[in-house]
Order: sequence, then C-alpha cells, then structure tokens
Amino acid sequence: MFPDTFSHCILKNFRSLNPPKDNETQATVGIVFHGTTAIAELPQNDVVAQTLVEALNNSTNISNLSINPASVKVLASPVPDPITTAPPTTTPSTATTTPAAPEPTYILSAEFKEVAFSPALTDSNSDEYKALETAALNACNNEYRSMFPNTFSHCILKNFRSLNPPKDNETQATVGIVFHGTTAIAELPQNYVVAQTLVEALNNSTNIPNLSINPASVKVLASPVPDPITTAPPTTTPSTATTTPAAHEPTYILSAEFKEVAFSPALTDSNSDEYKALETAALNACNNKYRSMFPDTFSHCILKNFRSLNPPKDNETQATVGIVFHGTTAIAELPQNDVVAQTLVEALNNSTNISNLSINPASVKVLASPVPDPITTAPPTTTPSTATTTPAAPEPTYILSAEFKEVAFSPALTDSNSDEYKALETAALNACNNEYRSMFPNTFSHCILKNFSALNPPKDNETQATVGVVFHGTTAIAELPQNDVVAQTLVEALSNSTNIPILSINPASVKVLASPVPYIITTDAPATTPTAAATNTAAPDHSYVLDIQLIGEPFSPALTNTSSKEYKALEKRILNACGEIYRKTYPKTFSHCLLKEFRASNVTRVTETRATFEAVFHGNTSYADLPMNSAVIKEFVLAVNNSNNAFNLSINPTSVMILDSPVEDPITTDAPATTPACGEIYRTKYPKTFSHCLLKEFRQSSDRSNYSSHT
Repeated sequence: MFPDTFSHCILKNFRSLNPPKDNETQATVGIVFHGTTAIAELPQNDVVAQTLVEALNNSTNISNLSINPASVKVLASPVPDPITTAPPTTTPSTATTTPAAPEPTYILSAEFKEVAFSPALTDSNSDEYKALETAALNACNNEYRSMFPNTFSHCILKNFRSLNPPKDNETQATVGIVFHGTTAIAELPQNYVVAQTLVEALNNSTNIPNLSINPASVKVLASPVPDPITTAPPTTTPSTATTTPAAHEPTYILSAEFKEVAFSPALTDSNSDEYKALETAALNACNNKYRSMFPDTFSHCILKNFRSLNPPKDNETQATVGIVFHGTTAIAELPQNDVVAQTLVEALNNSTNISNLSINPASVKVLASPVPDPITTAPPTTTPSTATTTPAAPEPTYILSAEFKEVAFSPALTDSNSDEYKALETAALNACNNEYRSMFPNTFSHCILKNFSALNPPKDNETQATVGVVFHGTTAIAELPQNDVVAQTLVEALSNSTNIPILSINPASVKVLASPVPYIITTDAPATTPTAAATNTAAPDHSYVLDIQLIGEPFSPALTNTSSKEYKALEKRILNACGEIYRKTYPKTFSHCLLKEFRASNVTRVTETRATFEAVFHGNTSYADLPMNSAVIKEFVLAVNNSNNAFNLSINPTSVMILDSPVEDPITTDAPATTPACGEIYRTKYPKTFSHCLLKEFRQSSDRSNYSSHT
C-alpha cells in the first residue's frame, strides 16, 4: 500500500477486553512510517485503520488471523484529521469518530535488589533495559490481572534510574498501573492495595527471571483515587502501609538554541518522529553529562518544548529543558546557576555525541532555579568562570477568557493529565499560536492555557477557557497591542474554519481579564467581522484582593517566573482552592479567581511564600448581594483549615488580609484579636516604597454615644 513511505509495524501489547469476551483478545500496534515522509504524504487515519482491517482479515494469511473490523481504533496519529474507528464493513468512508475513555493510571516507584544500575538502563533500546523491562512487566501484568480481572488493563515502564544515594546492586524503577477507562472511580483499588500488589508481583518466587524488590521502597507517586498516597509496608500486610509523601525534586529550567536544526511544525508535536529524535539525542547528551558531573545528586533531564526563534533564524531551533536533582538534595548542595548553564553547554557541544548536536553557548539561559543566586546566561566560551549575570526580562502577558461552543464541560477538563484536557488544550493552543504568530511575528512568544471551567450559570455544550497570550520580554510597552486587538485576534484564532479540529467560540464572551498595557480592559464585539471589534461597556467585575501567608512553601526565584513549573503548580493549587471555596458558597455571583503574585515573606517566615490573588464576582452582581470582607476571609480560612479538604494548602489563618475590596465594610482579618499591625498591612501592599510606622499618641475617643471608655 505504501512502498515508498512505510517502515515497519510494532506490537505494543496484548490485553483482555473490558468487559471480557470469550475467545477474544485486544492488541495495540504501531504503524511506523519513515522519518523523511512529509506530513502531506502520510495517509489519513481512516485509510490506516481500513488497511489494518484488510491486513489482519486477509484469507491468505498463513496463521488465519481474524479481527472485528468495528473494533479498530486510531488512538494516536501524526496527521491532524479526526481520530477514527474503522468501519464494520470494508468501506473506509463510513469510519466514525469514537474518542476513547481516559485510562486511570497509578504511578509507583520501587527499588530492585540484586540489579546493579548502569547507564544502559537509561537507554530503552539496550539489551539490559529490554530484559529488565520484559521481566518486570510480565510479573506486573500477571499479578494485577489475577487481582483485578475485570478492571485492570496493563502495566507500563516509565524509567530506570540510580538510587540517591547510590546502593550497590540496586536500581530504582518507575512503573504505571493502568486500568480500563470504563472503570468507575468507586471500583478502583485504594493506593495501599495497589502498592502491596506490586510488592507481591515483583517478589513472587515463581518469576522467571527471579526478581526481588525492597517492599519498603514501594511508593505511590500519583493516583486517580483520592485516598492518601502511600508507601508499601516492609511486610506483606497491606494494613500496615504508611503515608510517605515524596520529596520535591529541585529543578532548573534552561533554554538553548540548537544550530543546524531547522525549526518545523513537527517539532511542536511530541508524537512526531522529528520531535522524538531530537528529544532523545538532547536528553541522552544531557543525562550523561550531568550524571558525570553530579553523580550523587543529579536525577534526570526533561524536555519542556521546542519552538522557533524570534526573530526566526535559518537552521536554528530553541529548546527549553529541565535539569532535575534528587528531592533529598539540600539547597546548599545544589550547583549554582552558572555551573548548571555551563554544564549544558558542555553536554550539548560534546564532539563525542553520536547525533552530533551543537548549540550556541551564548544562548543558554537559566529561566528558573531552586537556588537564590542570580539567574545567569552561559558564556559564549567554554570557561565556566566567565558566565555573566543576565536576568531574563519578564514576559508581558494578557489573560483572556472565552466560551467554547459545542464543548460540553466535564470534570475531566479540570484534570490536566486527562485525554479530554490534553486534546482541547492542544487544539486551542495550536490555533492561538498560529494566529498571534502571524499577527505579531516580531513580538509574540507563545500562548498558555490557564484552565477550563464550567460557565456560571452552566450552559449545555459550552465550556469556559482562560488563556494567556505571552509576548517577548524585550517588547517595549509602546509596541504591545491594545486590549481590543488582542481580544479580536483570539476571536479570529479560535473561530478560524481551517482549524483542525474545528473550534468555535462565542465572540461576545471574550474578555481581557488582565493586561500589561495601561488601557481600558475590553470585551470583544459579538460580531465575527474583525473590523467590528469594539469596546463594550459591560459592567466591570467586582474583585476582592486577598493576601495570604503560606506555610511549608519555601520561596524560590522560580515563583516570580510565570512560565516556571513551580509557579504553575502552586498557582494551580491556590486557584483550585479559591474557585472551589467561593463557587460553592456563592454559586450565582462568583466568577473566577486570578493569581496576582508570589513573593518572599518578610514578616515572620522569611523563607516562606506569600500569595496575592483575586476572588472575582460577576459585574452584574448588585452591591447588596456582594459578601462582606469578613465573610470572604472567613470562608477561605475555614475551608482551607478543614482537615477533610483536598486543597493541599496550609496557611497562617491570622495572616489573611483583604488588600482591596468592592464593599465598604471595614477591611479585617478573620481573627478579630489578631488584626495585623500597621507595618504588616502597608509592607504587604507597598513592598517597594513603604518604610515603617511610628506611633504618635494614645488619646480618649471623642465618641460619647455610649458610656463605655474608648482609647
């Protein structure tokens, strides 16, 4: 069928159907085309699906195979046409769209005994990796399938790595335990059961080869169920499992420019051959160098993204990578930023790299870091001591909201790991990036998705999205577009009929929620004609600005970088808590929450973090229906301090303050006896200009309306 472009087929796995069927087995296969094949030359999904039907139902097959044609589904594809299910007949044109349900997955780590770690175990193509992977997955699949025959799907291996500190003849593995997407949350096993089952799977004396793990090392790192994340017990008694949260892994985020690598749209698709090839080459070089430099503390490298330079350069591509250290590493033991930057230069410009990578040394920048020394740019030479301090300019960002039509809101759209979230996020960001890049080629950087949420009041088949439109930090304020232009561009981006898949938004719903320019925030016009965009006089939203002291959240420079992993993770936790608390209490009037900033605490906990955020109420809410400041504070404090919540936040209840409010009742803290002093209030509100308070005098109140004495 495809003699010039087809490469080979691969088998991913076999598994039982859900629900099981007599004499039937499900298989997952990969159809691989040559990396030199242009996207335009790749076959459409329905053609690929139909070809598999014809291949496996061919009566001339020696092994006499037979499949159910209606069961063939394209789960992932390098081409942008809709994912399809093969038809029950042999007519390709009847293929119908059938999205697969997301599969609940537990992520666990375990330490293999009598398995010495070696660099070969980081290479998924090595014989050592494949042998240990096969042995582990066979044992895993057998045990879980016997324990959960109706709901278990399959096990996956995520990675092998050395322990920290290293141990002789021990290797750490991270695995995924996957259940069928049709399994209800209530039917999923508790975390301690999953952990204990892994112990029994890998310590089973009948395994060939004979595997052995340390039972106390098994940890559940992520889970689809809400019970506490657990560590498997050192015995085989599930009831003794204890809660052991994994330590946070310090991560440096760096950017670098690859030379002799022409940027193409395929490098934005993590499933493309081009992306995977460059990712593999970069991460292999990165891991090898950092592991040799920091053998006791380094964990692994991760690739964040590839993107074009601004302005574009021939044969150059920008990459953003993460350098991850073990969570047990003390801050004092972490390397300085200039050392991390220089190590990346040496890693990627090493002449012994098999893929012969090359980067521009002067382009390497540390964008976020767990250490407090100045963020640095690697030098253009190979001398680490010449690294110069170059703080990255903040990137001007517009925050907008829009309502998607024909997209029914579901809880899966609040889970950034779900298939539904990822699919809609990818479609929206692709459309957004394409339109803004064509409109502002010299200043636009990228779009980010903040969240999806239900409308208030809810509407059938509509979902609200909040997005960020980010411009380069070198862009002058005078060169940034006006808010109405930014709003109209989003309308055109998401209503473009050439989008694949086709998106549709309500133009009148687009609002600029925050902006780097000092002009009037606007709502886009309801017409779809670009010239019709105009400033609407919609009632402004009512915002309460709250400031809180977080406990157990060490402040780092990464929390001032809105693009950093640390910023996004903490922002998500605060906004989730804020949204859930006020949406539950004020369902008809509450709109959304916005994070304003994180900063170091300078009052009582110098190493911890303060957060300022807004609780926004709908503009059509009358003042009489707006809550009092004391109520806004009380709801937040009580909810966060409730031991039954799932917010994963801890705050100092007496630290909660309202810095700005649409109502005129006295601005107070929740505890009337612990109202913050003058210095705390003004230092929080004016950190750059406030100096100190002075007491002038005490005197008797002139209020004689009652007989009590006041001071």
